[in-house]
Amino acid sequence: MLIQCTKKMLDELKRKPEEQVEEEAPLTSWHANIITLQRRKTLVLVNDQNRYTVVLHGLKAKDIKKAR
Repeated sequence: MLIQCTKKMLDELKRKPEEQVEEEAPLTSWHANIITLQRRKTLVLVNDQNRYTVVLHGLKAKDIKKAR
């Protein structure tokens, strides 16, 4: 599974971008972004092929720390 993050998301995770070595199947490729809604962090994941969206609202710092 390949999750491509926006710069804003990479900054939140405190990670640097990595080069993609191998092409993934479109069904397992996702894009991730983090936005702020009503002073709460919201993670938005979008599938590249079918535009299926997953929204995780109300994330806290400890939730993001677990993702690292």
